[in-house]
Amino acid sequence: MPFVLQLALRSAAGFLVQIVPCAALCLIPFAGRLRGGRRTYALAALICAAMLAPFVAASTMMLGDELYYFPRLAAQNVVFLAAVAALCALYVRRVDAPAAQKAFVIVVVMCYGYLASLVQYIISALLDLGYDGYRYLPERLLVMTLVNIALFVPMAILMRYARGIFAKPVESRAWWQMACLPALLVAALVLGGELIPLPYEWLYETLRISVGVATVLVIWWALRTVKTVSEDSRRRALLLGALERERAHKVELMSDLAAARRRLEELEREAAAGSGAPTTRDEKNDEAPVVLASSHQAVSLLPSDIAYIESANRMRVVHLADGESVRIGSSLGEIFSQLPEGRFAYCHRSVIVNLEMVRSISTEGVTLRDGTPVDTSRRRIPELREALARLQG
Repeated sequence: MPFVLQLALRSAAGFLVQIVPCAALCLIPFAGRLRGGRRTYALAALICAAMLAPFVAASTMMLGDELYYFPRLAAQNVVFLAAVAALCALYVRRVDAPAAQKAFVIVVVMCYGYLASLVQYIISALLDLGYDGYRYLPERLLVMTLVNIALFVPMAILMRYARGIFAKPVESRAWWQMACLPALLVAALVLGGELIPLPYEWLYETLRISVGVATVLVIWWALRTVKTVSEDSRRRALLLGALERERAHKVELMSDLAAARRRLEELEREAAAGSGAPTTRDEKNDEAPVVLASSHQAVSLLPSDIAYIESANRMRVVHLADGESVRIGSSLGEIFSQLPEGRFAYCHRSVIVNLEMVRSISTEGVTLRDGTPVDTSRRRIPELREALARLQG
């Protein structure tokens, strides 16, 4: 095999071994929260392919001249960092998560990449692996691959653990603080590798000062984190208490409504008995009313009076057949569970329609008898037609 082709394959393998594990680790904490799905994966692959070509080309720059080892290395580093920046931009844009959590994951994965490079360098030095004037010697490439495999497993476990922590109600500033510490550590290590070599005594004193500063930062961060968690726990306890009181108030309100409804029926029977009229209601009022209740209000409506219900500005708006509307704080799911089965259906995730009020169902959506168009999801049109056919017999 020609040496140029061998060199190109070695560089491509080195590029992929370094960037693919990091990309995979970034996605583990946010499984199922990637917007765009296959299109996003295709864009990521396109970025890697676009950066791989100049990365491989840089490895063959001034082929055979060892004097150009460092220019080749610098060119490859620039291309690699550009690929990382492009993938990070795509990651930040397409992952549906708070910015602080994404920043924390990116910093931790950067620490993983730095650690993998450092361990690979140490092992290669211990094994006395030389170089042939190019970056990815086959033996070093093998060591890099094995180190990434060995470190990927515990990091994947850590990222899965982070996924569970992300679901907890922790303020964003805590994640920003936790992202700063490893970022400072990596920056200090990278900068330290570029400093002029110091005498042993100076190096020792420098390390002592660095450890002292790092200790203070860790203690400060730990105290801030404990304070943040404590405040979050207190707010969570207050919120749970408020929700419990609201639930108890709702139960009490429903009980009062049920008692009022029974009293109303008793009065109707007494009035019918006194007038000699039959105790049956008229045709329209023969159906049972629906009581839509939230923690602060309750509305009693006949199902036949409801045209459709929609969500608007965190409230549910009940549109009546006579053109009036009623706002209520109950969720759309709670309202739907109280409506007569078979007479109402979802035509959109935020709209429930009374099938008896429907005049037509077309590809454009649902139109009511009075000509009112209702927002309709196209995928629900077949279900709506089936439900309307069942209702009409």
